[in-house]
Amino acid sequence: MANKIAFIYSYKPEEAWSTPYSLALEFQKRGWEVQIFSLISSTGNYTESGIQMMLDQINAGYYIPDIIMYMDWGRFDSALLDKEKSKGSFWIQEAGDEPQNFHLNFPKSDRFHLVLSPDYESTQKYMDAGRNALWFTHWADTEIHKTSLFIVTKYDAVSTRGWGSSGILDQLQHDLKDRFFNQNGFLGEDHTKVMHSGRMIVQNSRHHEITRRIFEGMACGKMVLTDKLPQKTHLEDLFKDKEDIVYYTSYEDLRSKIDYYLANPGEREKIATSGHLKVLRYHTQFQRVDTILKQFRTWSRSK
Repeated sequence: MANKIAFIYSYKPEEAWSTPYSLALEFQKRGWEVQIFSLISSTGNYTESGIQMMLDQINAGYYIPDIIMYMDWGRFDSALLDKEKSKGSFWIQEAGDEPQNFHLNFPKSDRFHLVLSPDYESTQKYMDAGRNALWFTHWADTEIHKTSLFIVTKYDAVSTRGWGSSGILDQLQHDLKDRFFNQNGFLGEDHTKVMHSGRMIVQNSRHHEITRRIFEGMACGKMVLTDKLPQKTHLEDLFKDKEDIVYYTSYEDLRSKIDYYLANPGEREKIATSGHLKVLRYHTQFQRVDTILKQFRTWSRSK
């Protein structure tokens, strides 16, 4: 009999891709029975009706998931999200959008067996408070973010933050004009196509946090330039400067490095290749599902 996993997140029927969906598909490929219970109503509002539906099935003995995976960016909560509601299930809270939403994620964390945070410092705070927590940094979905797309390179650099979201990126748009593309709202393969259209990817964090665009750009085989983050994020433990990635410290530094790597494509491609290989080895849906399964097996043995 197949193991079962329930995903709870803001799933929409028209969804083509999302980070929760990438994990759900990977579990499915490994033979797990996957069910998704949406946090979104037919009118587009957050609701607990999907959670209640899952619990009704559990209480009726119709459906007992081995793992219940709750994935949200922090704004939603419900008393129904509680490991006591299904004691035979391993409850996981994937605490999205941290560190900025730690204050929203933390109050519900004691109702789960495991908290997964994309932020190193937040992970330490959970652990200091007695929670079982892991640093579960972002990843690239290699079914979507890949090198095997034949897209014409149109731009010297691209970003998907969008106009008005970053002073540095807005200034870059002003100076490079049609050599730089920066627009948001892309998901799945459309996002991949945008990243493939540039010679390099430029990222600028909003909260001095690690972002998934770094991993996705590398998975597409592009060199990524991103702002140098505080040491507490441990980003530099993941990717080495001028080896896997390029860090910049100011707008002037960014412009200088863009010009340098445009003039030195061999160095640019060497960094892009190194970053690409590191993501494939450590930061894809495969490794993240491996981590979840390892934690589930440890919990199962302790029961």
